[in-house]
Amino acid sequence: MSTDFSGTYMTSWQQPDQSYTVGPVIVVSEPNKTVAVDGVSINNPVFSGMVVTWMAGSNNPSSAVLSFYQNNNINGFTGTYVQGSGNLPSGNNLYGTSTTPSEQLSTWNATYTTYNVSGGTSTKDSTMVVSDPSVTYNGVAIKNPVYTGESTPNGPLEQLAWFTEDGNADNIIIQFKKDSSGNLTFYGNKWDSGDQPTAVNFTGTNASTPPPPTQIVVVLINVISQQANATTEVDVSVDVSVDVSVDVSVDVAVIDAALEIGEVPAPGTQKLADVSRDGEAADDLASKARRLSRPADCDGDG
Repeated sequence: MSTDFSGTYMTSWQQPDQSYTVGPVIVVSEPNKTVAVDGVSINNPVFSGMVVTWMAGSNNPSSAVLSFYQNNNINGFTGTYVQGSGNLPSGNNLYGTSTTPSEQLSTWNATYTTYNVSGGTSTKDSTMVVSDPSVTYNGVAIKNPVYTGESTPNGPLEQLAWFTEDGNADNIIIQFKKDSSGNLTFYGNKWDSGDQPTAVNFTGTNASTPPPPTQIVVVLINVISQQANATTEVDVSVDVSVDVSVDVSVDVAVIDAALEIGEVPAPGTQKLADVSRDGEAADDLASKARRLSRPADCDGDG
């Protein structure tokens, strides 16, 4: 079996409150022993077998210990990750996969109205135009956009990203979905400098008439459990509806994560206050797992 686990990895990132969000884009070259995180080259990464380690003490913006694996021609990893100079968590909190997108970027060709999201409210931002192979945001052509994706048990998932390291004005990581009306939408992170946000703060839609200012629905967790040879499936769904009062609100602030773990007892459907118990059970077994994420289909009016 080849031990070359090089690839561009889409990731899902577990937060201390057990919620999940879009994680950093990690690019690994095993032959060259190089790593980049959100476009930034990592100093002094250590490759030991299929484990890669780097530390903030080497003038890096993060620290991590990632254990890579290969399964059915797909490269993946589980590991621990922290931004800045903080301590690594005691359990795995970052999960990634590298594979060919199921759909071409042209699937998402459209002009999107973009929104900044903060505190449960959305504010109109600008426009993004996808016209495969080019991407334009705020009237400026994007340099070196990164398009990744994968097949998940719940359908294909595609992600688009670009970074200031390539000369762009912003760092942006977004994941696409179709809403219940068939409109093309996306959700993700936008930041200009410093640490990547730990919650969705950037969304968009190609809907000609965006939904009225009623609610943003956030679907936090959808867990699918299986071992390498496929065993038990578990669903954990959490809906959080937040009333907002803004000029325009869109139904695309969505996180829907799928975590492949193993031997997790079926917890059933629970409210947000009960999610931590499921998260703890999942994290205890995360060494067996690989983490996937996908957007869910939900209505903007809750």
